[in-house]
Amino acid sequence: MNPKIRGAVCGIASAAFYGCNPLGALGLYELGINAHTVLFFRFLLASLILAGMMLVSLSHSQRRKLFWCLSWASSSA
Repeated sequence: MNPKIRGAVCGIASAAFYGCNPLGALGLYELGINAHTVLFFRFLLASLILAGMMLVSLSHSQRRKLFWCLSWASSSA
């Protein structure tokens, strides 16, 4: 796909999903969930999706280096 067309499609999709955020939040607010909890889970979901996309795009050796760095950082904390 042409990079300009792909960028335009991604921009339009991003705007559409961003505009739909309040629609999903309204139902959660009616269930009694507060705004802080909605934002927490919204950003948690986004970070998990982005982490998965990052892991898929990395090569095997890059993944090994990343996991080694993460395990070293968590063991020293």
